[in-house]
Amino acid sequence: MEYHLIGYRENPLVRLDIMINNDPVDSLAMIVHRDDCGRKLKEPIQAPSIQGADSSDDW
Repeated sequence: MEYHLIGYRENPLVRLDIMINNDPVDSLAMIVHRDDCGRKLKEPIQAPSIQGADSSDDW
């Protein structure tokens, strides 16, 4: 299977930081589409001291 680059497109991406005890954990951070960010934050998290936060600044 071959792939051909047809160009680049801008997308509204944000960094989703996972915070444990109010400290961000870089190894758990991920880049997600802004539309999917709310869905990722609603996924169940097992421990009550873990929080999700999205970046409000565009890169």
